[in-house]
Amino acid sequence: MIELVPVRRARMEVRLQAAASGENSAHVVEVHHSTHVRQMWWRFDTAGRPLLAPHTANFAAVAALPWAMAHAADLHVRGVLDRTFLENLEDLVDVWVRWRPDLFQRIRIDADDVAEGRPSGSNEAVLMFSGGVDATFALAAHMEGLLGHRSRPVSAGLLVQGFDVPLHDDGWWSIARHHAQRLLAAFGVPLWTCTTNWREFSVDWEMSFGMGIAAVLHQCEASIGLGLWAADESYDHEIIPWGSNSIVAPLLGSPSLPVRAEGGGYDRDEKIGYLAHHEAVRRHLRVCWRRPPNGLNCGRCEKCVRTLVSLWAAGYERCEAFEMPLTALTAARIRIGNQVQHDLLANALSRHASRLPRSVVIALRYHLARFRLLKKISMGRL
Repeated sequence: MIELVPVRRARMEVRLQAAASGENSAHVVEVHHSTHVRQMWWRFDTAGRPLLAPHTANFAAVAALPWAMAHAADLHVRGVLDRTFLENLEDLVDVWVRWRPDLFQRIRIDADDVAEGRPSGSNEAVLMFSGGVDATFALAAHMEGLLGHRSRPVSAGLLVQGFDVPLHDDGWWSIARHHAQRLLAAFGVPLWTCTTNWREFSVDWEMSFGMGIAAVLHQCEASIGLGLWAADESYDHEIIPWGSNSIVAPLLGSPSLPVRAEGGGYDRDEKIGYLAHHEAVRRHLRVCWRRPPNGLNCGRCEKCVRTLVSLWAAGYERCEAFEMPLTALTAARIRIGNQVQHDLLANALSRHASRLPRSVVIALRYHLARFRLLKKISMGRL
């Protein structure tokens, strides 16, 4: 039996404080909670193309949602919400309350006005673009028709400062922007950029980043017809709970702006194999989190080594984007930190061991076995 007990909740109000359209548009949202007022902001550079102001406050609602759920505060938006999007957000609340009740509480969402969504009528798409494997594969898949009837002309790749590139690290941002621009140019696509402080409101980045991405895309709703970002995992290895998967992604779209997470039909090794033959990928791909001097990839960490395994198997033993090539020494020094990393490396190695140097294979198999042993010990199975 389910008993619905009325609960007196806190209230959070979101107000669109300032908006400016054009090629250098900006949006500021005030979040009022208790006696506190904080601001979320986004600044866009759309490479000479005017960005029309959004006709709903959908972006503000999804931007504030994780913060509201974390504070158990009913969310009221001062503005117009798309009715279908509002229903989707209510579903999203249900999802996160089930997945992470330690982080998120059930709340109500409403707005000054709720209206039927109206599509922009455009067939163009904007792709959230980090310059990594998943985003670059999504770009190539659309531009080269790999997705069949799902393929769309990508009008721009949108790189964000304030997500994986820290807001105040202008040096790293400059390098990331340069390489992203080169990658996109190889496919004839311009670079758009957005700078935002939204991550301060994300609560838990790994759980809520999909809402942050959606908040950026929905600010483009009057100018484009489809928002895209890259799927992190293939459908058969999706992570739950996680900020983006085939449950979460459809709930972040609306009739005003459908959104899709692309690439779930391929695993990471397959994506790299598809991309490896593009020279621009081998020169400008960015997968590393260590911020090496070249601004791209150290060639030593687990993620770099795993990527180099797939590139080697595709016929490229050296790639300019990596400071070091794949060697037995770099393979021997990696550390596998979690089950996802283990599974991705094990998958690539199972396919390509015969193409790799034997010393590299031995080193990688050692680390895979070591991870499994340590996991058993930690679970008290030995």
